Amino acid sequence: MIWIGPAGIPLSCKGMGIKRGIECVREKGLSAMEVQFVRGVTVKREEVGKEIYEKSKEERVRLSVHAPYYINLASDDEKVIEKSKERIKSSCLAAHWMGASPVVVHAGYYSKRLGKKGTYSLIRKSLSEVLEDLNSSGITDVKIGIETMGKQKSFGTLDEVISLSSELEGVVPVIDFAHIHSRTNGGIRSREDYSSILDKLEEVLEEGVAGHIHFTCVEYSKGNERRHLTLEAKEPDFSPLAEELSSRDGDFVLISESPILEEDALKMKEEILKRGGRIA
Repeated sequence: MIWIGPAGIPLSCKGMGIKRGIECVREKGLSAMEVQFVRGVTVKREEVGKEIYEKSKEERVRLSVHAPYYINLASDDEKVIEKSKERIKSSCLAAHWMGASPVVVHAGYYSKRLGKKGTYSLIRKSLSEVLEDLNSSGITDVKIGIETMGKQKSFGTLDEVISLSSELEGVVPVIDFAHIHSRTNGGIRSREDYSSILDKLEEVLEEGVAGHIHFTCVEYSKGNERRHLTLEAKEPDFSPLAEELSSRDGDFVLISESPILEEDALKMKEEILKRGGRIA
């Protein structure tokens, strides 16, 4: 089954709040929404989270969360790491109340002092500590999703994300195809390219856990993401991904990060339906 929806409240309902956003997603014929805490966690009371949970069940909309951008689990400043861990934990608590998973995280940046291997080790340690705290608090229903990143300075190659997910129970990959395409300087050109990435994703997912995907087209330069573009740009082309997703038996959540969020989400849905894909 494939759930499709926007990153955040649909543009046509902008400013109306999360519950109205969920209603709007269903009215559009979509089935997923990624709640955006990118500038800070806004759901701070359990009763508010529970109301959002009830609304998502009523409308049959699957929720995930994007944690704040201000996270660097490999900073040279220990205070930054501790604040980053707290932001992840507060996002996971809100997600727990809302019945949302995963919590999508940008893990951080490569440390010049530590190098890439040292950065990996520190991020792994930081995530392990977050997971330990969450488990101690009884929050075991929320996965931490480490996102593939689109700039050379950012931690988050496909292999890094897959490796973390295989080593840490409670961590899953979030496959951002625009970021992978940018980072590889236009490396996604065929259905086979998508297939090889999805194979790696499915290898590390526990049974019953849906693969979490972000998609938009993108402008890039010298291996770095510059800005998001609509599906018309075909960088990368969505059609081969629609073919590949439609042919697979696993579950996926497909989040549109296009500048025209729900409009392109609906185009993605149409492309998948044309190929016989199973849409929630």
